Amino acid sequence: MKTKTNLLAAGMLLTACLSGFGQPIITNQPQWQTNIAGTTAIFSVGATGAPPLSYQWRKSSSALAGKTNATLLLTNVQQGDQALYSVVITNLEGAVTSIVARLYVLVPPSITTQPMDIVADVGNSANFAVVASPAPLSYQWRFNNIYLVGKTNSALNLFNVQFTNAGDYTVVIANAAGSTTSQVARLVVAPMAHSFHSITAEAGGAISLEMAGSARTLFKPYYDLYPLEASSDLNFWSPLTTLERTNASTDPLTFLDLEASHLAQRFYRTPTNHLITPFPKTTGPYAVGTSSRLVSDPSRTNRYNIPTNSSFMVTFWYPAQARTGALPDAYVDKKLAAAINPLRGGLYWGNPSVVAEFVSPALADLPVATNQTIYPVVIYSHGFTAHRQQNTDKAVELASHGYVVVAMDHIDAFASVLPNGQVVFGTARFNVNLQYLLPFFESRLKDIQFILDELARVNTIDPLFARRLDLQRIGAFGFSLGGGAVGEACRIDTRCKAVVLLDGYLDPAIDLKQLGLQKPLLSMNSAINPALTIPGYVGWLVDTTNLFTKATNDAFWFQLQGSTHSSFSDYGSLISDPAFTGGPTTASKRQSQVIRACLLSFLDKYLKDEDDNLLDQLTNAYPDVLHYIKK
Repeated sequence: MKTKTNLLAAGMLLTACLSGFGQPIITNQPQWQTNIAGTTAIFSVGATGAPPLSYQWRKSSSALAGKTNATLLLTNVQQGDQALYSVVITNLEGAVTSIVARLYVLVPPSITTQPMDIVADVGNSANFAVVASPAPLSYQWRFNNIYLVGKTNSALNLFNVQFTNAGDYTVVIANAAGSTTSQVARLVVAPMAHSFHSITAEAGGAISLEMAGSARTLFKPYYDLYPLEASSDLNFWSPLTTLERTNASTDPLTFLDLEASHLAQRFYRTPTNHLITPFPKTTGPYAVGTSSRLVSDPSRTNRYNIPTNSSFMVTFWYPAQARTGALPDAYVDKKLAAAINPLRGGLYWGNPSVVAEFVSPALADLPVATNQTIYPVVIYSHGFTAHRQQNTDKAVELASHGYVVVAMDHIDAFASVLPNGQVVFGTARFNVNLQYLLPFFESRLKDIQFILDELARVNTIDPLFARRLDLQRIGAFGFSLGGGAVGEACRIDTRCKAVVLLDGYLDPAIDLKQLGLQKPLLSMNSAINPALTIPGYVGWLVDTTNLFTKATNDAFWFQLQGSTHSSFSDYGSLISDPAFTGGPTTASKRQSQVIRACLLSFLDKYLKDEDDNLLDQLTNAYPDVLHYIKK
């Protein structure tokens, strides 16, 4: 019996020991995991203790609903699953928490900033860059799908680029989870001659053409013209179209030739040389021709301080018949561009090295278009100390819609190039003192009246324009001092039927201001004083509004939001921005568009009896028109 008693006591002692140590004990802790996104992560725990044991898994200290097994399965893990995981094990005797196990989720690279197309001049550098996540990442750049040895950074820097560097660049970005390839970034090394990038036969027989070529970075804010000609036999060629490319774009220029579907074969050609222009494509149905010539007024001498000289230059822009082999005319003579000087009209002109390379959309000395027998005429007078081609964008736009535009160099023009190549300089300096301006203003009036007389002779005997000018429908527009000049000239000459003032300066037009102008009038005015402050500038607006007030009917007046005085010339709107700080801006191009549209609508209404009603709803069409009044 003694033995049994001892054995019973020992059993009671063991039970007591087991009862005292029955809380859970973790025998195998959960381990850290590294998973690729989309796979399954498994955490597990081993534990002993008085049953039953229960489990509750936690993510960053927050309980995971339904995760109550010894094993935690996380399927299709993503970056949001990357966290610290632990498990709490409990029974009736107590609870224990595991150590923390971290889950790393490896995500394949994702590109947040793609490498971009680049246009670089020969000899300059080109720098591509990509931004991707998550780190750590490896990079490998490729050129035309060929790996570039040693190019393993997020940026690819190319120095002294040559034409052989032109092509497609991509970068392969990788990490432990996978890899991704960037979009193609194209390097265009400029200048690249015009060429055919591809010629493709489309369904139905049409031909799709892709044109390639690139201009120097200097000309990125502007356009490049591609005259395209076609032939069915390589002997006889005809003009097909003129394409215009925005130089900031690196995409191929495309054209679909629908006429090819009716032909057994079709050949194409385009000049390889660059034809850089600051002008957007004209909107009218006509090709535009241009012709310049020297005219002489024997009643006046000592022009440009040459005692025996009575001559000055005149340029015509007109609706023309397109022809093969004709290239756009130079915007201005290179000698004229070289003469640009702040003391001689530099206020209205751009960088000489840029201006000298420009062409206009017009082609020299083409035959006049035969769509109409005669065309209305519009005379242009330039700003003080400027030049007759100062508003070429308005002239070519009007010509594309069936007008003959005539502009002359006044005696105050900063410079003029005669047909023999001689450069002559105007006798004026920029000065808005009334007494200083009056002689130049009177000379301008004589110029305009002389041209009105000369047009009758041109319409009779000129080889190009004889019997093609409608001298019963003559209008005029002028910029700055030119606005005052055409206003007064048209006041006193019945041949002029309608007038447009482009930020007109009327101070010397004393009779015009006093008596008014009882002819259709459109006055477009700037809204901001120029960067180079002009004395009495606010008075210009007073004079033009007073001129509007004196009109009894058919008068229109407004200001153009954001515009300065120079916005009403090529330089301010299309070559440089109005503040003279760089290339044209979106706003300055828009200003040019509004001015051209209003000029055309007004002249159509009063010279052609064609009313598009733009002037009736102007602020709806162009919200940037301010303080619009009409009668």
